[in-house]
Amino acid sequence: MRKEITYKKFWGDKESYWFSHTLTNSPYHYVPGYAGGMGVVTPQTESADKEHICTSQLVHVLESTGEPFWLNSGLSQFKWNNDDTYLMPDGWIGHDAEWYKPAPGATRLNQYCVQSPEGPGGIQEPINPVDGNLKRRLEEMIQLAKTYDKLMEEAGLQQINHWSN
Repeated sequence: MRKEITYKKFWGDKESYWFSHTLTNSPYHYVPGYAGGMGVVTPQTESADKEHICTSQLVHVLESTGEPFWLNSGLSQFKWNNDDTYLMPDGWIGHDAEWYKPAPGATRLNQYCVQSPEGPGGIQEPINPVDGNLKRRLEEMIQLAKTYDKLMEEAGLQQINHWSN
């Protein structure tokens, strides 16, 4: 569906999301600021002056709850690999995150790095943990994705690269 329709007509998930709201006459609005990110937290070290996440998963936060609502690149760790390696994040940063391109070779594929903005006094705001209900929901979604991946393969509709996780 994505290859045959979505990316031939739109630029990607964001546009199809907006278009779906328009087609169903559902209200929506643009959130000020830029998207955040979700992934594995890299702690502050001598070579990294701030705690950060390098990822290809953009996260959009639901304003009413302040929690992640939409992962732009889905559950695959690297969606371009067409494999069964799923994202197992331990942190997320919401809107107004500070994005930057890492040094060449520092990350895989098209990843960029994101860090929390500085709060009052120039102190970096903490990265939100992926725990509790959010962690449980992500784990359930990954299990469902694995189930549907298997069904799609068995039906001959999709071929997925299998790597040892």
